[in-house]
Amino acid sequence: MIGRQFIYLMVVVLIAITGCSEGEPVLPEKKGFYATRGLAPAIYDNQHRFALLRGVNYSVLGDYYQAIDSIPSETNYDPIHIEEMAKIGFNVIRLVLSWSELEPEQGVYNEEYINQIKTIVDNAAAHDIDVVLDMHQDAWGKYIASPEDVVCPDLLSPAQGWDGAPEWATLTDGESTCKLGGLRELSPAAIRAWQNFYTNKQGIRTSFIDCWKFLISNFAANTNIVGYDIINEPWFGDQIGSGHELLGDLYGDVINAIRDVEASTPGGFEHIIFFEPTAEWSAFTWTFGNNKDFTDDENIVFAPHIYGGSITAVGNIQDGFRNAEIISKYYETTFWSGEWGFFGNPDIQRPDVLKYAQYEDDYLVGGAWWQWIQACGDPHNITADLEHLGSTTSHHLWSLDCPGDIFVGLLEAYTSILSRAYPRATPGKLLKLESDVDGRVMKMEGEGIGEVDIWVPNRGNQPGVTGDISKTNIISKNGGFRVFGDVDGAFTIEITY
Repeated sequence: MIGRQFIYLMVVVLIAITGCSEGEPVLPEKKGFYATRGLAPAIYDNQHRFALLRGVNYSVLGDYYQAIDSIPSETNYDPIHIEEMAKIGFNVIRLVLSWSELEPEQGVYNEEYINQIKTIVDNAAAHDIDVVLDMHQDAWGKYIASPEDVVCPDLLSPAQGWDGAPEWATLTDGESTCKLGGLRELSPAAIRAWQNFYTNKQGIRTSFIDCWKFLISNFAANTNIVGYDIINEPWFGDQIGSGHELLGDLYGDVINAIRDVEASTPGGFEHIIFFEPTAEWSAFTWTFGNNKDFTDDENIVFAPHIYGGSITAVGNIQDGFRNAEIISKYYETTFWSGEWGFFGNPDIQRPDVLKYAQYEDDYLVGGAWWQWIQACGDPHNITADLEHLGSTTSHHLWSLDCPGDIFVGLLEAYTSILSRAYPRATPGKLLKLESDVDGRVMKMEGEGIGEVDIWVPNRGNQPGVTGDISKTNIISKNGGFRVFGDVDGAFTIEITY
């Protein structure tokens, strides 16, 4: 895995550092973001600059189970959401999609849903925000819920539905929906549904891949799509250990299918493919790995959800980043945290978010906060008895009072951190990044030749820019600032705001 990828990466770095004169190799044209594998993997933009993708999950297109009839489980898309995301400085949305909406009947696809996706993608693009298409699921789907009259044995409890697979693809063979220890994946019905998926019972695995092909056919040429997250927090069926091999096989087949559609679509090109560990990662910050040879595709990124110190049973923030790096090195990819967040009292947990931000800067990576907005009746906010709300306030960035989904304001305790200055794109190599959020200072070090692109929040004054940067151009945009300027070789830049 070092051969082609390593050589390509070295060409990227050498040209960025030394420049390119007549007769020297020229990098191939890129239409969008791409990733490299090898000794120093990374994500790059279409100008071959090191890119940090920092943003938020957006679930308004998710098809979620509604446990309480009077309280909606979903919210509606509102263009102002994206306008406000841009003001925070987000440059990527991980857009939650549901297989149940894309393919409500086997082999029948929902064109109106595609139009809804395109509307959000286009509006995001107008605000300099790109999109990761996320095939989302939790505990298989809506149709894994326990019947109202179910009586579960001791130590087991009724399951509510979640999101993901359509009803026709929920094949449980009549297994019990009662879950163990309150864990949504640990019901016999959910486990059997996953196993039947992997073994392609009634062709549902094939249908899932075909659904991805349908989705890609609509976006293969879209330059505002960063890439695709194959499946959110998958489970391994009833075969612990070998189940991970089944997941790896699935990933390989989906990747091949996606590449075939991209290649056959007019104007299509390869986008980044994000692949996740199984769901226990989010509880333990660790998992068994798939066979590292599930694909030889170079344009892939490991995408765990770094919840260490938040919702994990064990592990802290440091563990999450360290383990993500260990496993990404096994795959010879970089990593990107498709979800992260803290869900307690914001005033108490703000220091945790600050610490996470520090590690994110230290590791020179990005991720997507979970999440922008959550309906009061979303399954995440339903109590174990399936009859009450877990909280009267939805503590997400677009905060709501419950049960009426009444907007009460942006969650300033967190947005003040998430909006910190950062380089969106850096020529050559980004070597170091430090942020003093409350002191309003960002420092970066790198080595390369070309133009940097730095986001700076609007704190009521023009940003200050010092260091090894020339032709500085500060533009007021999307409620904040973009700092553009040239670097030539080794550089240090400080931004005050």
